[in-house]
Amino acid sequence: MNGELYVQSVIDHIPMGLPLRDQVAMELRSHIAERLSGGQALDDVVRQLGDPLTLAESYLSAVPLQAASVPQRLAAKLVDAAVACAVVIPIAVGLWRVLSRRRGSSSFLSPASSAA
Repeated sequence: MNGELYVQSVIDHIPMGLPLRDQVAMELRSHIAERLSGGQALDDVVRQLGDPLTLAESYLSAVPLQAASVPQRLAAKLVDAAVACAVVIPIAVGLWRVLSRRRGSSSFLSPASSAA
């Protein structure tokens, strides 16, 4: 594996759009170049840097999380509610229909059953 492939494999584990990607790439390239100029073999440098995923996660753990804005949180709650309704309502309607059919022609909601 050459140095650029290693850097790219680390960067691939960092989400797109984070300015951190460019910073990590620059830092890793500099690290690798410095060690190579010091006489270390590329395989040794890559082995010392470790697994690309683990290295990317260590960089990401240093990034503080930012809370979403109120409108973003409200929009997320509305989407959650809509998805819940889209799942629960069809299940409830289906169960109601199945249970209504099992009770025969008289439904517990029909006027005929209340008159009897």
